[in-house]
Amino acid sequence: MAVIAPMLAKLGYDPYANPPNYGKPDPKILENTRRVYKGEFQLPDFLKEKPQNHHKVDELTPEGFPLTSIPVLWTPPQNTTQTPVYTKLNKLSKWSS
Repeated sequence: MAVIAPMLAKLGYDPYANPPNYGKPDPKILENTRRVYKGEFQLPDFLKEKPQNHHKVDELTPEGFPLTSIPVLWTPPQNTTQTPVYTKLNKLSKWSS
């Protein structure tokens, strides 16, 4: 554990202890743990899982993302008869053939 989590030693724990000893838990932690084991704990509404949007396979990108989630960062020019800038620059270069 000392190699994986060197911060344990800096926080005062023995990274070589097996099983690890993290000290005595606070009374509030013990009470919450007891409530969870007895089934008294109710998950707050804001932590409950929200339903996910399910997409058809043909609505996904090859990476598996929904097509609607991909932002459009570039659109092709509408006027395709215009010469690209790099072609104009190459014609002006003395090294171009």
